Parts: sequence; C-alpha cells; structure tokens
Amino acid sequence: MTSDEPALASGNLRLHAAEMRLLKDGSEVALSVTEFRLLSLLMAHPRAVLSKEQILRQLWQHDGAFIDDNTVAVNVRRLREKIEDDPQQPQKIVTVRGAGYKWNG
Repeated sequence: MTSDEPALASGNLRLHAAEMRLLKDGSEVALSVTEFRLLSLLMAHPRAVLSKEQILRQLWQHDGAFIDDNTVAVNVRRLREKIEDDPQQPQKIVTVRGAGYKWNG
C-alpha cells in the first residue's frame, strides 16, 4: 500500500499501512509494531472469526521464543485499551468464546 492508496477504514478508525499509522477520530494513536500488525490482520478480515492459533501463525515467528495463546490475549487487551471507547465492553474486537476473535469495527 502506498500513501496514494486508501487506508483501511472502519467506523472512527483509519489505518494507514504504508505509514504504520492509526487515526481514531482524526487523532493519531500510538501502537507497537505487534499491535499494528494485529489490528491490520483483524481489519483485513471483517466479521471473520480468527482463532488464536491463526493469529499466532500470522504475527509471530516461533523461533524458540515462548509464545502461547496468552500472548494473543495480552496483545488484544492492549489494543482494546487504545481503540475501544469502553475496553471493558469491547465493540470492535469481539471475543467469540471458544473460537477466537473477530473484527466488528
């Protein structure tokens, strides 16, 4: 994606992949590289349930580092704290019990 290409947009969020920037209501939100990649993955698959295993495979290299399902949960929580209006009642990144997460943004 070049800067001439449109950003991924969903509700009050605009994700500019080429610039690794997220705007929420027009204001920039600071994201880690992992949070940015996680949000990009979820936004690219709206309403599709992605399992923790799918997310792990897409975002982390299993090069001997200790990574498990909790790694995904921690990063989802951090991302929710930055993008959700009420992180305790998430509307954008929804947990599908026993299955994974989906983007409802």
